[in-house]
Amino acid sequence: MIKDFNHMKKAVNTKFGKDLFKKVHDKKGMTVLAQAYNGTRQTTSNKAIKSLADMKGMKLRVPSAAANLAFAKYTGASPTPMAFSEVYLALQTNAVDGQENPLSTIKAQKFYEVQKYLAMTNHILNDQLYLVSNITMEELPENLQKVVKESAEVAAEYHTKLFMDEEKSLKSFFKSKGVTITEPNLADFKKAMKPFYDEYTKKNGKVGEDAIKAIEAVR
Repeated sequence: MIKDFNHMKKAVNTKFGKDLFKKVHDKKGMTVLAQAYNGTRQTTSNKAIKSLADMKGMKLRVPSAAANLAFAKYTGASPTPMAFSEVYLALQTNAVDGQENPLSTIKAQKFYEVQKYLAMTNHILNDQLYLVSNITMEELPENLQKVVKESAEVAAEYHTKLFMDEEKSLKSFFKSKGVTITEPNLADFKKAMKPFYDEYTKKNGKVGEDAIKAIEAVR
């Protein structure tokens, strides 16, 4: 649903996004200072993923998070949660057929050593929120609150630039390591995920419907 980081930034300025940050403030006791890009999740595997059909039956390691589990489930794979520390060995021994993570993580963890196929599935955009406790923020005078927020925004912009700049070079890096990169038709993946959004709107009613409409409207 989220196209890219620019789309995400627009989405958080909708009523849905503002309400979400307000919940963080009111229920978690945290103030959102800034938001940074933290990579887009792609899929590595022990066979080429050229289309949605190639996902069928694949044992895909995912974290125990609703969106990641849903991605595996609705694309036809078999969701396989496991600890992050166990992933490399599981890929190496074919205990699982694939995993999904941002490109920077795939490089850092050297998953390319044991998985020679990378599909640009663009299925989840990771962000990083810069947070401060409400108590800490409220103890500061207004001029220092402004300094803290502005500093967080500068840091988040730099954070975003680092990730985006690295991602531009990583395809070439993976190719140099013998990884085959495929770009499946993402429209098919989006269509496959429709039941996930239907469940969301069923659970959240009009609020859920309005949220999805608002996010789609600012694409």
